[in-house]
Amino acid sequence: MHPKSFWLSGRHPILDQRIANGGKLRSAGPKWFEVWGDIGELFGAITYGIKLNRTYAQGADGRLGNDHVEIKTITPFKKKDEVLVDLSGHFIKLLVVKINEAFQVCGRMVDRRSLPTPRGRYLRVRWADLPSSTSGS
Repeated sequence: MHPKSFWLSGRHPILDQRIANGGKLRSAGPKWFEVWGDIGELFGAITYGIKLNRTYAQGADGRLGNDHVEIKTITPFKKKDEVLVDLSGHFIKLLVVKINEAFQVCGRMVDRRSLPTPRGRYLRVRWADLPSSTSGS
């Protein structure tokens, strides 16, 4: 597990601007969903030092050293704090980013090998099941 699991708010102007824009775009239709994934990826790049792949690259969203990283985002409007992970991707680490109702951002990273054994191509990963290095997240 990567040691960074904390709420980030008001610490990076570009991230704060994206979050503000995401909140305004909710009424804009389906396109606003893309903003939250971008925020998750930006959070991973800023906070963990992940080098992002080009947009919509197959297999993983970026690299952390030699490890491919898949980034999934839980938006503030989801009913359940979980993500659906496509295990056909070639990633070594999974970063789940959660944006809460106050638009604070937190991330938890795990190694792929520590995920439960799936029964198919997809795996539901619950935020509460991910290890946390700090309390209150």
